[in-house]
Amino acid sequence: MTALAPGSIILISAATLLANDVLRPLRPELSDSAVGATARALAPLIAVYFTLEGGQTLVALLLKGYAFVTQLFPALLCSLLPRSPMTKYGAAAGIIVGVAVVAFVTETKIGFAEMLPFLPARVGDINVGFAALLLNVVAAALASLATQPAPVAAAASSSN
Repeated sequence: MTALAPGSIILISAATLLANDVLRPLRPELSDSAVGATARALAPLIAVYFTLEGGQTLVALLLKGYAFVTQLFPALLCSLLPRSPMTKYGAAAGIIVGVAVVAFVTETKIGFAEMLPFLPARVGDINVGFAALLLNVVAAALASLATQPAPVAAAASSSN
């Protein structure tokens, strides 16, 4: 029941994307109302697909989506600070590393227990989004340190 509201949004979005981005290029003469009707007709078909594939498909899709969105958090948090310690290159590096980790782990279905067998068994229960967030922060910090602009005061005093 908890996944019903987000699942319905994903279902409607998937149907709309299929109707608008797949069907419309194939049949450009279709009106907006015809594309909308097609999206409404596709929604139950997509629901049947998710049902036959098992309920875990939708849950996995939601978890992966939330893990991806979580990767924006460090850059957002640093952007709210008066003097952000994170550069734009650091933010990009962190997001790319975080998303890559989430994609790799979820697509290969390799858990952290298999990747790091020397760690305690509870490590296998860590959500991939959190572990990717930690790697995101490390990558962002390293890239930000490497791409920090030169201090203005030091540059001005060296020219005198």
